[in-house]
Amino acid sequence: MSTEQRILDFIGAHESRLLEFTRDLVATPSPTPPGDERAVAQRIQHELDALGLGKAEVLAAKPERPNLLLKVKGARPGPVLVFNGHMDTNPATDDWTVDPWGGLYDDDFIFGIGVSNMKAGDAAAFVAVKTLSDAGVKLK
Repeated sequence: MSTEQRILDFIGAHESRLLEFTRDLVATPSPTPPGDERAVAQRIQHELDALGLGKAEVLAAKPERPNLLLKVKGARPGPVLVFNGHMDTNPATDDWTVDPWGGLYDDDFIFGIGVSNMKAGDAAAFVAVKTLSDAGVKLK
């Protein structure tokens, strides 16, 4: 089986988990201002543990503004692959027609604050690391 097929099979088998993780991140408010991403960081840490990726290092100038750093050792020396994102969102406004923190999944779309900037991207990055690892891709 090709590497591409192993990756596609893994993603297909874990699609519901990725959707649930993304919806959970959206449902965890983290607006700036005031700026407090601790609950989102905690949910990400839980998912990293469940995925078997280990615990991310927490770096923070202020406790309420944590940054997570997850290092996954490659199979050999070489260039480094970095996924970079953020956990905060804009504040909710009054013009939402659905709950901005609801993570509503409807017709193959997730609705809520932070879906496109950046909570779905955060979820996808962690699942990508797990996918590549479990598919046997030997990254440097």
